[in-house]
Amino acid sequence: RGTEKNPGRVVTLIKSTDDNDIVYGMGYKIASNKVDEVIKHLDFREKNGYERFETCFYPIEGTSDPKKTIVYVADERNPSWNKDHEVTSIAQQVFSAEGPSGPNITYVYNLCEAMREHFPKHHREDSHLFDIERLLKDMETQKKAEGS
Repeated sequence: RGTEKNPGRVVTLIKSTDDNDIVYGMGYKIASNKVDEVIKHLDFREKNGYERFETCFYPIEGTSDPKKTIVYVADERNPSWNKDHEVTSIAQQVFSAEGPSGPNITYVYNLCEAMREHFPKHHREDSHLFDIERLLKDMETQKKAEGS
């Protein structure tokens, strides 16, 4: 969602020091005859500073039993790592970034919409994400008011 000269921002899982931290997301079941192929593809795609971890996936509100799953977690070795997690800085970077996959702002808006749609009882807990969305909408309003 950006270019090498003007990189965008995307969601990245990082290790937590708090065993009570929760990440909401979608779990995907891989057809048994495709597991090796899909894992090979994901390992290649997530190769730059990501580690693959096995963990448990807990469906929301106990819709089924926990499932063994894998996640890819980033750290500072990732060449695209940005240690600046301040919402204003992120919003400014997102607002100006666009690449072959489209505007970075669209990525953020789609992510927020997915959180609202799939995790309606839980999305309010991610104030970091929704503060960025609010700032981006303010920036769009400001740009329109300036006639740009």
